[in-house]
Amino acid sequence: MRLAAFGVAAALALAVAPARDSTRAIRFENRILGYTVLLPPGWHAAVIPDDGSATIASYRPRSVYHIAVKPPRGETWIRLYDEGPLWSNDAARRYSPLPSSLPRVHPYEGFGPARQLNFRLDGHAFLAFVKGKPRGDVLSMLASIRLTARGRALALV
Repeated sequence: MRLAAFGVAAALALAVAPARDSTRAIRFENRILGYTVLLPPGWHAAVIPDDGSATIASYRPRSVYHIAVKPPRGETWIRLYDEGPLWSNDAARRYSPLPSSLPRVHPYEGFGPARQLNFRLDGHAFLAFVKGKPRGDVLSMLASIRLTARGRALALV
């Protein structure tokens, strides 16, 4: 049991990408689902090994697993899901491109009040829940998502 817990802790430690001391953005890679996202300076990201979702925040969250978080005042928290490739035109029509502005806050079961974005990018459907201060760099960060070779290969399964 301890060995398994150590493995999860090690995976999370390797997946965390702090940019706090950096003055420029860094490209964070989700190696489980195969995409990258450009993090603004000071942002942190970690992949959750259980489902491949990513927790991205402008601060260091206590736990990347909790979804009912309330970010500290002035901070932003995001849970990003890659819902996979859009296999058909019908599926593609259900997802719009990334919007130009963040939606309004609504209550979501498990998440509490959040902004939900369903969008398509690079042939995949994505779902993001954004909590806390609505920063302008959230949309540009989400627009920076790029599939890696692994992400493209997973789409061919």
